[in-house]
Amino acid sequence: MNPVGPATDRPRRAGVSSFSFTGTNVHVVLEAAPAPPPVDKPRATMVVLPISARDAAALEELAVELAAWLEAAPRDLADVGFTLGAGRTAFAHRRAVVGATAAEVAAALRGDAAAPADGDPLRARLLELARIWTAGAAVDWARLYRPFDPRKISLPGHPFRRQRHWPDPVAGAPSDRATSIPVAAAAPDRSEAWRRLIDERARRVLSDRPLRQLDPELALAEQGITSLLALQLLQDLETLLARPLPATLFYNYPSINRIAAFLAGASAASSPDRPIAPAAPDVVHPEAAAENEFDFLDALDTVDLATLIEREVGSS
Repeated sequence: MNPVGPATDRPRRAGVSSFSFTGTNVHVVLEAAPAPPPVDKPRATMVVLPISARDAAALEELAVELAAWLEAAPRDLADVGFTLGAGRTAFAHRRAVVGATAAEVAAALRGDAAAPADGDPLRARLLELARIWTAGAAVDWARLYRPFDPRKISLPGHPFRRQRHWPDPVAGAPSDRATSIPVAAAAPDRSEAWRRLIDERARRVLSDRPLRQLDPELALAEQGITSLLALQLLQDLETLLARPLPATLFYNYPSINRIAAFLAGASAASSPDRPIAPAAPDVVHPEAAAENEFDFLDALDTVDLATLIEREVGSS
C-alpha cells in the first residue's frame, strides 16, 4: 500500500467496501506493511535517474514532482535509480539526470545545467548512459545498480490525465439503443402486458438454467437473477424501449409485478397517446443517465412513494 499523508506513530490503515446488488457486503481493513529494518549496504557515490512519460507535458510535471520528493526526506539514490530504470515502463518522452546528491539531481530535474564530466570517468560513463537512453536505446539498469543491493520503492507516479472517450453525437446517425420492435409492442400501456414482457425477458437471461415458472410476486433476486443478470436484464429492457431506465429499478421494484406496475404507471404518465416513446437518435452518455436516475419518483403514486420513503429511512 502506498503510504500517503503525514507520518504518525501508528500504522496507516484503510477500509475498502464492496456492495453487491443482491445485498452481499464485503469490507476489508488494510494496514501498511511495517518498514523494513535498516541494513548496511554499499552506497552509490553517483547515480543516473531515468524518467519517461507519454507526452512532454507529463514528463515535465513528473520531473518537478520527483525533484520535490527527493528534497522532502533523505533518500537512497541507488534505490531511486533502480526503481525508475528497472521498475517503470519506458515511454517515448525521456529524460535522464546524473548527480551525486539528492540536491544535485533535483536541480537537474528542474532544468538546471548539469555538471560537466571534468575528467571523472564515472560521471562520464553515467552521462553517456543517460544520453543513449534518452535517445531511445535500451539500458540494463538492473545490472548497473546490482552492486548496491537495490530494492524497488514507492515513487511519484506518471501524472494522471483525464480523457473522455465517449463519441460525440452525430446528426442523423442511428442510435446504439435503436430497436426494430414496434413501439406498441415495446411499450405496452397495461400492467399485464408489461408483466408478460418482463417475464419473457427474465427467462431469456436465465436461458442457461433449467426453464421453470417465475413467480411474479417473488423478488427476482430470489429466483436466480444475480446482480450481473439484473444488469443484463436492465440493458435488455432499455434496448427494447430505446430509453434509459433507473439504475435502481430492481432494487426499488424487486418483483415482476412491481416492475410491471411501475413501468405501466410511468408509461401512462409520459403521454396518453404514446406511453413511452423511443429515445432521440443519439448516444446516451452515462452522465445523462445519472442525472435522470431519480426521474422515476415523478411517476409514483402517494402509496408507492410513502412505501419507498419508509423503506429507505428504515434501512439507513
